[in-house]
Amino acid sequence: MDQPDREALEMQPLLDLLDEMIVQQRSKCLKIARRLNDRLTPDDLMNPFDWPEIAENPQFAWEDGLLAGLQAAHAAICASFESPGPGYEVKRLKTEPSQE
Repeated sequence: MDQPDREALEMQPLLDLLDEMIVQQRSKCLKIARRLNDRLTPDDLMNPFDWPEIAENPQFAWEDGLLAGLQAAHAAICASFESPGPGYEVKRLKTEPSQE
């Protein structure tokens, strides 16, 4: 039986933590955006500049910047290591924290 890749095993908890932080930050951005326009969907926030009331809001801009930083950190870590292993999936489109 093959030994699991030690690097992948050590990286998994870090990726899981970053995934949860990204999900929570997306949820926070959506909450702020829906306070300004209650019809917005998570997909609408992929391009917030289509919505002037969102794009011009300093609180949303701040939180969206934090989200971008978390996503950049996630990408940098994934690029620095081997694949985390079979079954790993980036929660790119998930918007709610898991209820597990």
